[in-house]
Amino acid sequence: MAKETPDNETYLKAKASFYVIDLPDYLPLWKRIGLSDGDRLSTFDEPIVAPMTEIIMGKQLDNGLFVEARGRFSYTEPVQTDDFKAQGRYNKIGYFPASGFASGESASGTSGTAYTKTELQFLQLGGELLIGFDCQAWEQNIELFGGYWGMKLDQKYSLDYQSSTGDRMSMVDNVDTTYNGLLIGGRTDKDFGPLSLSVETTHGIGYASATHTSLFSNPSLDGDTVSSKGHGIAYRATLEGTLSTNLLKELGIGLTGGLQYLSYVPQMVGSGEAEALGSPYGPASPAHIRGRDSVAGSLGLKLSYSF
Repeated sequence: MAKETPDNETYLKAKASFYVIDLPDYLPLWKRIGLSDGDRLSTFDEPIVAPMTEIIMGKQLDNGLFVEARGRFSYTEPVQTDDFKAQGRYNKIGYFPASGFASGESASGTSGTAYTKTELQFLQLGGELLIGFDCQAWEQNIELFGGYWGMKLDQKYSLDYQSSTGDRMSMVDNVDTTYNGLLIGGRTDKDFGPLSLSVETTHGIGYASATHTSLFSNPSLDGDTVSSKGHGIAYRATLEGTLSTNLLKELGIGLTGGLQYLSYVPQMVGSGEAEALGSPYGPASPAHIRGRDSVAGSLGLKLSYSF
């Protein structure tokens, strides 16, 4: 069985993929039931589709060791529009100021139709610094490795809300999250004639730190802003497969696909406090974040060059 990268060579790999990530729903609004009850309402709940680029550079050493550096980047600005009707057991579509103060004045919302446009700015970048070694198991060559992983995941939602009854409001929620941790992983290759199948998995634990800001604006109310922080321990698991062939001795091309699971991604939640009404809707708190998990997948092309 041939290894993906020969010994004593420096290698460079580049990947261009379609990246799909299922982020936690954005929950700035409420579907109200009377004056003291209701359910949260999402204005952005679609999976994110974005281009992703990744660069990998490594060096195979004489003693079976190798070192590798990886970096990846993804950015997109999707938009979701919706209309929500106050119907059935829900008598109004409403919201609260970010801080929750004077929320009774605006919690009435609309008994007609709420029209929303939500723009998302999504950024994800990250990388790994790895060291590993070759070994044999079950008559297969296996590369085992470990090292540092870091990632930045930013979400910025801009909501424009207007109703059939004349109510209008805008809200901007921004959360920046950084991850730093350690990972271990393994990779193996199998030849099938001119084709080679490479399979890799990684598992990492890291510390996630998030900063959140929510800005509320309404023509009939004073605008307000709240800030908060969140943190948690994040587990990240990845699985990737690549089917490749050599165009030249040093140049290879392949089809690659992967999956990612991340146990901590901040979800932005609108205020649920209604001081002027005397009773809270849900959590009695300003706009805030809470941790949720996320899955992602990718499919693309991979080029590799050894020199």
